[in-house]
Amino acid sequence: MDTISPSDTRNVGFQCAGTALYAAVWVAAVLLFIELLGFSTKKLLTVGGLGTVLLTLACREVLTNFISSVMIHVTRPFVVNDVIRTTIKGTEVSGAVEHVGWWSPTIIRGEYGEAVYVPNHQFTAKIVRNLSHKSHWRIKTYLAISHLDFRKIKNIVADMRKVLAKNPQVEQKKLHRRVFLDNINPDNQALTILVSCFVKTSRTEEYLCVKEAILMDLLGVIRHHQARLATPIRTVQRVSDTELHNIPHVHPAGPTKLDHRDIFLNRDFKTTKQSNSHSKSPDIDNVTRNRKGKSKNSSDAEQKGIYWPSIL
Repeated sequence: MDTISPSDTRNVGFQCAGTALYAAVWVAAVLLFIELLGFSTKKLLTVGGLGTVLLTLACREVLTNFISSVMIHVTRPFVVNDVIRTTIKGTEVSGAVEHVGWWSPTIIRGEYGEAVYVPNHQFTAKIVRNLSHKSHWRIKTYLAISHLDFRKIKNIVADMRKVLAKNPQVEQKKLHRRVFLDNINPDNQALTILVSCFVKTSRTEEYLCVKEAILMDLLGVIRHHQARLATPIRTVQRVSDTELHNIPHVHPAGPTKLDHRDIFLNRDFKTTKQSNSHSKSPDIDNVTRNRKGKSKNSSDAEQKGIYWPSIL
């Protein structure tokens, strides 16, 4: 990674100051020449001042961008090829810087290859994260161990700490290195282990390679102790026939009004079902009684001219 020395920043500042002084000398020389020709410069300055005010109001956005560009080139919060991230009007913008102009906007190449044009004055009023200037990359992850292996959790945590301590690419002194039993998930009773450390690199590809190796070693520790990763738990409740019979059932079409024939058929069906599921002696009496009642009702209905459908 290229570092920016204080001498480079100082040289850019001297160049800008020299350019401004050079322009001021030329303006003073032109005004003195006009005075020598016998013309009054007061009116010219008055008209020039008024014109400057109008021009400033009309070109305020352009001048603001120019001044912001000067500040960016002098302070150099980022340079070309740096990867930056910022939020502009609620939209997160991140990518590699391709161009930092004086009058033109800054061009950022996005994560999907698109070109993002950002006015320079946005960088002076927003927080800009320069990812290329990172000294470390952080690894933070959680590993959920099954609650059935709670007796092994102490040894697992100890061996995971040894994995981080033996890795030469993990920062051991300046920043923290943590492996702790962090939480017990109330949904599936999983034992959640927090793993957090910092990798000594500024390159994304190198960080991903180190992270992959560390995760593989952590999974190897779990396998060495013959433990299991937590999985979702589903509770299955066994319901008896009596409880199933008491569960209310609603027809998909909704409740309908039954006539006397449907009521009679439904009552006889329930009686027959109960006779098949209970003891014999009470069921036979119930069925016999229902048949006699049905025969009596049938005879009365025949006398009145009403014919019932046969059930048995």
